[in-house]
Amino acid sequence: MIIALAVVACIALGNSLDKFNSLVGTVAATPVAFMIPCLLHLKLCEVTKWQKVLDIAVIIFSIGVMILCTRFTLLTWND
Repeated sequence: MIIALAVVACIALGNSLDKFNSLVGTVAATPVAFMIPCLLHLKLCEVTKWQKVLDIAVIIFSIGVMILCTRFTLLTWND
């Protein structure tokens, strides 16, 4: 069923498959790479005030990067 869904998505997206892949990568990979480790570090470790500030700064930065990349992908979708 999943393979059939993937084939249908590939046929439907056609030339836009690379943009779709970029969009999914932006939305899925940014949290996995940046946000989740920082959130886990905040919750699981005894962090100092400086480490907490650094973790929150990385989380805010990653949210900004995710929004920027998603916006760029959507704006250039028809190019």
